[in-house]
Amino acid sequence: MKTVLMSNSLPREREKMILLEVREVSKRFGGLMAVNNVTFRVNDSEILGLIGPNGAGKTTLFNLISGVYRPDSGRIIFDSVDITHLRPFQRCKLGLGRTFQITQPFKDMTVLDNVATAVLFRGVDRVYNIEKARKEAFDFCNMVGLDSKVGEMAGSLSVIERKKLEVARAIATRPKLLLLDEVMAGLRPSEVDESVSLIRKIKEYMGFGVILVEHIMRAVMKISDRIIVLHHGEKIADGGVEEVANDPKVIDAYLGEQV
Repeated sequence: MKTVLMSNSLPREREKMILLEVREVSKRFGGLMAVNNVTFRVNDSEILGLIGPNGAGKTTLFNLISGVYRPDSGRIIFDSVDITHLRPFQRCKLGLGRTFQITQPFKDMTVLDNVATAVLFRGVDRVYNIEKARKEAFDFCNMVGLDSKVGEMAGSLSVIERKKLEVARAIATRPKLLLLDEVMAGLRPSEVDESVSLIRKIKEYMGFGVILVEHIMRAVMKISDRIIVLHHGEKIADGGVEEVANDPKVIDAYLGEQV
């Protein structure tokens, strides 16, 4: 991935603030408690890593924050607005963006128009002219290294290129908080390093907070300002990178009970 910053935009300046509050949120699927009484905060100046073993509840928590699911109990406050019962598109218009682990582009549209769609229908600084939307969309494609693919159909992209498109569409909504769901899965080590650098640069330039779900621990430890660990749907750790990495409960969750 290569970084080309937009020439027609300036980074937004906002005071540091608590951007997201998840308050005692729980979600059950039948007899399975997927998320159990989870509470945490995210401010708009940080990258928060969300980790845990398979089945820990990470994606379910992402889906609760983004509106795919509604919690059985608890509240979700985003940018001082209670979004607990809002639909995904309503949350997006408030400035909550996300990518999906399984990419779902508009396959029969070009890469450029996939991103232009996000520009046209976002809630913040919305553009109403298709040519202006495409011009801005090209800048976002440049950001993630898809400038040479803008005229191709999204259905023809490789897996890695589709992940880049997911990021481009998400940042085109101009989010205040961006949820990244395993955007580095399947990348080579050198591409992971480039992605870490790119996410930091885009985040600093555009001025949004980030919650990152990722299984590549090297990347999580390198990019995160703070880390939350889930295990069996419960939060078992919340702190700095070194603090969490040395937490006995976290080690036990990943490696089994210590002897």
